[in-house]
Amino acid sequence: RNLGLNVWWQHSDDWRWWDPHNAEEYDITRFGSDGFPRFDDLKSRASATPPCTPLPEDADLSKMRFMAEDKFKNLARKMRARARKKGEL
Repeated sequence: RNLGLNVWWQHSDDWRWWDPHNAEEYDITRFGSDGFPRFDDLKSRASATPPCTPLPEDADLSKMRFMAEDKFKNLARKMRARARKKGEL
């Protein structure tokens, strides 16, 4: 049996360019299809210099805390709603 794992190293501000609940612009099965935005076009909305803290070379990934995808999507939804109220989006 094979096991695959996809880990996306996100920046804390990815919610600013990515709305995971908007299927009109984010659908992994349709990226690159005619009439549908390319992933690179969405990603280009990100800040040119996102807040990033590189891991030290000796970082032990077994001691890192990962966030589940659904938790990040819910966090992104809340952050986008707050930013919309403030007129930031």
